[in-house]
Amino acid sequence: MLRLFLFGRFRAADGLGNEIQIKSKKARALLAYLAAPPGKERSREAIMALLWSDRGEEQARASLRQALTGLRKDLDHGALDALQIAEDWLKLDPSLVVVEPPARGDRFLDGLQVNDPAFEDWLRDERLRLEDVVAADTEAPIRPLPDKPSIAVLPFVNTSGDADQDYFAEGLSGDIVAQLSRFRSLFVISSSSSFLYKDQAPVVQDVGRELGVAYVVDGNVRKSGNRVRISVELVDAATGQQIWADRYDRHLEDIFAVQDEVTKRVVSTVAGQIEDIDRRRAMAKRSEELAAYDYLLLGEQALKEGTKEGLFRARALFQKAIDLDPGSARAYASLARSYIEELDSDWKAPRELADEAFNLAKKAVDLDQLDSRARTYLAVAYQLAKSNFEAAQGQFSKAIELNPNDADTYCYRGWCHALAGQVEQAIESTEQAIRLSPFDVYDCCWGQAIAYYLAGRYEEALTSLGRIADPGFAIEAYRAACYAQLGRNAEARKAMERFMVEAKSAIDDWPNEDSEVWRRYWAHGFTFQDPKNFEHLLEGFRNAGLPV
Repeated sequence: MLRLFLFGRFRAADGLGNEIQIKSKKARALLAYLAAPPGKERSREAIMALLWSDRGEEQARASLRQALTGLRKDLDHGALDALQIAEDWLKLDPSLVVVEPPARGDRFLDGLQVNDPAFEDWLRDERLRLEDVVAADTEAPIRPLPDKPSIAVLPFVNTSGDADQDYFAEGLSGDIVAQLSRFRSLFVISSSSSFLYKDQAPVVQDVGRELGVAYVVDGNVRKSGNRVRISVELVDAATGQQIWADRYDRHLEDIFAVQDEVTKRVVSTVAGQIEDIDRRRAMAKRSEELAAYDYLLLGEQALKEGTKEGLFRARALFQKAIDLDPGSARAYASLARSYIEELDSDWKAPRELADEAFNLAKKAVDLDQLDSRARTYLAVAYQLAKSNFEAAQGQFSKAIELNPNDADTYCYRGWCHALAGQVEQAIESTEQAIRLSPFDVYDCCWGQAIAYYLAGRYEEALTSLGRIADPGFAIEAYRAACYAQLGRNAEARKAMERFMVEAKSAIDDWPNEDSEVWRRYWAHGFTFQDPKNFEHLLEGFRNAGLPV
């Protein structure tokens, strides 16, 4: 896979997002010419006339051969297949090339100068041609709107002047997302995608197009002493016009009621109706629970760091929340998630942690039968601790009934289907997760790739892996397995070599050449219901050069 960034500064990257250094300016210009559009055959004569117009035919032909030799070397990192070279013509394979769309204000091949008058003429004409196209594209929806009212909640801005209070503003807007997501009448974008706009000042129309929503909620929070002021507005994403706005100035003891009031006003405006369960729950809280809420928000923020230190800090904060509010289902559910994430790490987590996750998630469900996240983590724990895939899927179904817009639930369920060998259900679940959270696709695309792999659909597995913009080292091993199954042995070996180089410093108990240790390493992360599926995965690793 070859990704080309032709607007603004020229860049090239492979399917994993790793930048490819194209050393020659003429080679960059050649790629741009072949990509306008990909798939179109360009004769060698036309290329020579464009890039070496001031040279004789033999000299120009030699220059083209030299440029192609250098370009092959530059692309020889998983992207070489995208370039097709025949005796009389060159082209880019459109199925292996992605030309990234322009950002607002980006100019085609900005700063690229090759000092050939023919190319400069082509570049001038191409920029003129693209001006109208780019303008039209930036006005058109990037993602189609769902059939029901759709909404994104931007991260609330902390205006307290104290950066340490960022967690409070982010946590409040995250809670509004969670409560909005409970309503079947709405399509709600996951906070992991909408929160990518944090510390930006996005144009609402751009947010609507990029996330595929009709409405946007944003606001700000000012927390000072024992009071909090929250300003919220609901905006029509197509026009940028404000539909509704309000401000809440409350004592902190009222924060749960304020949160519920904001949610109720937004949902009633967009969808026309709302359930009252969350409001009654908030009204029933005791005033001393506010400190527990702070600990909970801080713990969830620490868990997002994805580090061992952040995970253990989060666990301590969740425990403090539980100590102050033993009836908090959310705190128990979040604590269960911390054990699930440790089990999913390379930190030599003991399998006994699965039992701990199960007990905590079960406690959360016992405390609140309507908490969809508690149901989700109980489902994962059934799979990890009990190897009970049927019970896990039952809990996933209940979680989705309670909250049909939670991307994490669909993602976890997709993994469960994949490990159970239910590949079509896995693909469907992970695709729904990606639609709900289009900017947070790492785990979902990984699980989807496993499902495609088990189905023997290795090209599609590679496509799913290629959708991950910032992959970790583990992804290289799965790419290697796919290449090996496709008989693309050279690519398989290179991908596995990249995995081994990075994995050596990341895996605590380095297996080296010990096949049994490697098998235990992969078995730790893949509790397949059918042992044949595990052997199928190991077969791909083995054929790519891993001693398993």
